[in-house]
Amino acid sequence: MLDTKLSRRRFIKASAATAALTSAGTIGFNEWSNEYVKAGGNAEIKEIASTCNACSSKCGMIGHIKNGRLWKLTGHADHPYSKGKLCARGHGYATVVYSADRLTQPLKRVKEGKFEPVSWEQAYKEIAEKLTKIIKEHGPEAVALTEDPRASGKFYSPRFINALGSANYYTHHVVCSNARDAGFLHTVGVTATSADISNAKYIMFIGRSYGDGIRPSSVQALASAKDNGAKIVIVDPRLNNTGNLATEWLAIRPGTDLALVLALSHVLIKEEL
Repeated sequence: MLDTKLSRRRFIKASAATAALTSAGTIGFNEWSNEYVKAGGNAEIKEIASTCNACSSKCGMIGHIKNGRLWKLTGHADHPYSKGKLCARGHGYATVVYSADRLTQPLKRVKEGKFEPVSWEQAYKEIAEKLTKIIKEHGPEAVALTEDPRASGKFYSPRFINALGSANYYTHHVVCSNARDAGFLHTVGVTATSADISNAKYIMFIGRSYGDGIRPSSVQALASAKDNGAKIVIVDPRLNNTGNLATEWLAIRPGTDLALVLALSHVLIKEEL
């Protein structure tokens, strides 16, 4: 049982509220709420299949359209990775469409902190002129490009930078997972590991919460482990959103993670476990 006075009912309510607030973010929840009400009633619902662009997982999603407006987003049951589930970020993507801050055309910076809208033609023209000037004065090596992890970005980015004659091409992993991969390589000899969570018997999360993450498949794997009888331990000063699947919550003091890990290592070595 969880070592907390928080009841299951109160926890589930709090988790739902947290997920809703997280998905709303700062991109115009009020605007989306107004559009949600407008799209209500008994109107016919049209479903459009798509994929989520909120991260590199590209989970399958269904857009539900009422009266010509995006009503809500749900997971696509046939998607092999997400299997019909979306994270809070995916559900919250419905707010982007009606956000007052949504960009629908290029913006040009005219002075510090100020931007003005320009046409696509003007944007392309000015970017081309700037790139041509840089390459002429400093050579193609003066240009660098960081990849957009979407499929289109992975396809066009290397071709674009190669056409310019530069080798300064940085993939999505450079700013995402290279540090992790390097750590794994020098610690255990491989760049990354894929834990068999579903079949694990004892799972401990230290500073990590699948329930607060962006990969529905991870939560489903953890739920399978729980169904298979696994003991799931959460090490966190707060009861995070993975708590609904946990069998034990170790509420350590903030900043004492290393002390706990060293203590665990000491016991493992001393008792030859």
